[in-house]
Amino acid sequence: MVQHYIHSILMGDRSVIDRAKDAPPDFLSELARNWPAMSPVSREIAIRMLEKIDSPQGAAFLLKATVDPSSQVANGAARAFSTQSHPPSGDSILALIPARQSPFVRGCLYLAAGKAACGLEALRRFAATEADPAAALDAQAAMVFREGVPERLAFFERVRKAASDEVRAISQHLFYINDPALAKGMLPWLNNTTGVMRIGFDGPGGYRQARMCDFAIWNGAKLGLATGAGTSISNYDPNHISRVRKIYAALPDPQPDLA
Repeated sequence: MVQHYIHSILMGDRSVIDRAKDAPPDFLSELARNWPAMSPVSREIAIRMLEKIDSPQGAAFLLKATVDPSSQVANGAARAFSTQSHPPSGDSILALIPARQSPFVRGCLYLAAGKAACGLEALRRFAATEADPAAALDAQAAMVFREGVPERLAFFERVRKAASDEVRAISQHLFYINDPALAKGMLPWLNNTTGVMRIGFDGPGGYRQARMCDFAIWNGAKLGLATGAGTSISNYDPNHISRVRKIYAALPDPQPDLA
């Protein structure tokens, strides 16, 4: 049976991804044996399968694949690895980051290391040497998740002062950290009607945009606050925005470390 899976991957048959969880126990060893001869397209399909299998062995394979010569495969492996439920220890993930050339890969590994309970001081040391701005922000989010107080204050200020082109990246970090109190940083967003993302066609007037104020309401709902955002992001009216402003204003301010 395993050869059927390998053959499908080699042929570029993406339907095999939906059968990933039914792969036999020897799938990973056979995949490793065939990996060097696989095309980038085949390796991408294999990465998608490993993401669905979500096992300790699959996570280890994905971590190795983050050095793939194809940037698309390496980035896909990093993205998939960051979602795995059974990663290796956070500190072992951190130790591999300097050897990863892709900033996207390094960013994903910082986030994965944070979720895997890496040491905060070790994470700070690695983050201090990060040259890529986007990867450094991923490291910041990981440090907030690991309860770094200065990093939490800096992240709160980053949220509060965000420009429209930063909203989507910051939103992902808010969801990663998953702390409802940080929604207070989005108070200034509620006053901002700058468009961020197209969400539909608005007839002869053109495309409808989700604005910063809309993202503030939607993000709060995803963080568990009662913002009444609905099932998908929309353009919320001034009364709705005013109600959410009161919710966010009542949240606690981030406190500096007094120790």
